[in-house]
Amino acid sequence: MADRERQALIVVTSAYDDPGLGALRAPTDDAEALAEVLGDPDVGGFEVEVLTDPDSQRLRTKVEDFFADRSPRHTLLLHFSCHGVKNTAGKLFLATTDTRRNRLASTAMPAEYVSGMMLASRAQRAVILLDCCYAGAFERGMFARADADAHVQESFQDLERTDGRRGRAVFTASSAVEYAFEADRQVTGADLPEARQPSLFTGSLVKGLRSGDADRDGDGEIGMSELADYVFDRLAELTPHQTPQLWLFGAHGGDVPIARARPKAPAAVALPARLDRAVHAAGREERLWAVEDLGTLLRGNDVGLALSARTALAELTHDDSRRVSQGAEHALGTARPRVAADFVDLGTVTAGTPGPQTLLALEGPPIVHATVEAAPGVPWLRATCVADGVQVSADVAEPGHYEGDVLVRTATGELPVHVGMDALPARRPRRWAQRPVARPVRATPVQEPSVRKTAERAPQPPAAPGPVTGESRPPGPKAWERKPPERREPESATAVEAPPGRARVARSSAALLCSAFVLALLALVTPIVTTDGRAYFAHTDVTGPAWLVVIALWAGLSTTGVLGALALRGSMLPFRTPVLGWLACVTAATMAAAGFVYSVLSEFGDYITPSVGTVALTLTWIVELWCCVTLWRRRQPASPAPPRRR
Repeated sequence: MADRERQALIVVTSAYDDPGLGALRAPTDDAEALAEVLGDPDVGGFEVEVLTDPDSQRLRTKVEDFFADRSPRHTLLLHFSCHGVKNTAGKLFLATTDTRRNRLASTAMPAEYVSGMMLASRAQRAVILLDCCYAGAFERGMFARADADAHVQESFQDLERTDGRRGRAVFTASSAVEYAFEADRQVTGADLPEARQPSLFTGSLVKGLRSGDADRDGDGEIGMSELADYVFDRLAELTPHQTPQLWLFGAHGGDVPIARARPKAPAAVALPARLDRAVHAAGREERLWAVEDLGTLLRGNDVGLALSARTALAELTHDDSRRVSQGAEHALGTARPRVAADFVDLGTVTAGTPGPQTLLALEGPPIVHATVEAAPGVPWLRATCVADGVQVSADVAEPGHYEGDVLVRTATGELPVHVGMDALPARRPRRWAQRPVARPVRATPVQEPSVRKTAERAPQPPAAPGPVTGESRPPGPKAWERKPPERREPESATAVEAPPGRARVARSSAALLCSAFVLALLALVTPIVTTDGRAYFAHTDVTGPAWLVVIALWAGLSTTGVLGALALRGSMLPFRTPVLGWLACVTAATMAAAGFVYSVLSEFGDYITPSVGTVALTLTWIVELWCCVTLWRRRQPASPAPPRRR
């Protein structure tokens, strides 16, 4: 999807009213090819507009509108593919359809006008690409698109006043003493040939951006300096008579970034000769030595050598020697991708709105991060590879609980990750702030009570059975006797009633809570035995401050018992933040009680002997602390209040 803060305007003029300005065949193809690559979200990400064969007034208005009303967040690119002519003073003019060579000031657009609009714009970055043809200069087999006396740099000298916070760049097809060529044959004002292709300059621009070869430093971003270097080298291979020129104004790290480069897959490089000979050696000891070195290369920073080492280790897993094959399998296993958890909870999102991205951190050597790919297993999942792992998000249309898998593939193995999320229905906008509109109420006439008494009617005999007419219709059910219509929930193919992934998490947490319950019970009922054989029970024989130990054990016993029972039933209550806070307080009390018992044992060690209860008390606070950490990592956010029905 194109970014509205990245705007591109491509101006192409191929037909001219002045017979001295020959028709051009390349501008139309220039516009199509350049608009395609600039509008590619993976490359330029621009919102592209093409202006074809404008007159001088329309072009002036369009250029002013293009640079005006911009913010410092905007990036602008303006491309001209047309004739360029000069006046007697050598000033550059851009030709339009109504341009007359003897009236350039009123029928053509001066380059200084573009320079002034560019300088006055508040956009952070602005780039002008000039692929302009200058009439009257051509060689056999090539159509010239420049003039030997064109003062291109002088026409944009006002841009030297650009401050350091903004970047400006002007990139021209040729120098001031060269031609810029359109194609491989002479072009005049006659009919255009059917076979057309972009000019050499624009064609090189398109190829460098589309292939990513213009990213010289490999940082994933293409700057104007890098793009100019690529176009210069490519045009040097195509023709020795054309040298493009680049002028940079302002300071943006020495360059003006303009596009992104598609990531390139790393390529394997040859192993060192000595190591390659050891891999294919006849002796087992040499191959074992090779396995160790290959494992080091596999986990190293050189991804090319790591790919070659992985291929060699895969071959050695089928070696005749068991030690060699097992060593190769172990080396490959150390480089497999790993994640901290095999279940990722995306939380709660609103149905119909894309949810926030959650980072799935990937662990492993550099070869894992350089070759990672992510494939969602369900259509509502979105996965994007980043430097630290995979960004996962959800986009569902119907409310409910959803679960799916993301398959993470690398050169050293693949790893499935289970993902779950809950989608809530979109809230309706509140209307309580709106003032209700008063509606006129129809007055009902009040009847005065009659003074005369009405004679009592004699009871009527029951009507004979027969068809019911409009005059004798049996009374229907009263309003309070009618049953309300059944509410039908929307059916969804992917929504499920019970979340199996959450139930599995609840069962595993229930095991920890039940273990803490058993240990607390054991610590409570186990007596303290002295050296003379006497036994003291905590719930009957303890007095003084020792009652704090009993209270802490009873609190831990009741809390872990209740939460364990709820978790066994699949309830999400133990995962709520307030409940986890209470469990943390109980755990702190148990740890304080254990510290008190340890101090008593250290003081009266000659009289009291450690028992099973002491060990159970120690394990109790350890397991309770483990429960707090586990439940906190799997905690659930508080459910939002349902929308009020009016």
